[in-house]
Amino acid sequence: MTLRPARRQSGFTALEAVIAVSILGILMAVGVPRMSGWLAATKAAGAGQFYVEGFTLARTQALAHNSHSRLVFIDNPGGQPDWRVDICFRATGNACDDASNDWSTATAAATG
Repeated sequence: MTLRPARRQSGFTALEAVIAVSILGILMAVGVPRMSGWLAATKAAGAGQFYVEGFTLARTQALAHNSHSRLVFIDNPGGQPDWRVDICFRATGNACDDASNDWSTATAAATG
């Protein structure tokens, strides 16, 4: 009578699974606080870029139309901050101020 070799079992033992979950928990405990700091820094950089884009577009539109422009900060329908660029097309000969009706919305802004 010959003995057959035992079949090799595949999978994890309970001890291996507990060790793997423990290591994963430690890595998460270390990584999550660092990730939240990174997210805060990314949001701050994004907010700065949001305003830079608005001011750059307002300047570009003013130069392109040889007129005055203004950057208007608004809330979009989702309640998030947004902006738009208005151009003053002087038809009345009046100065371009908030009271004049010569302002035309040139561009709707990117959402922030």
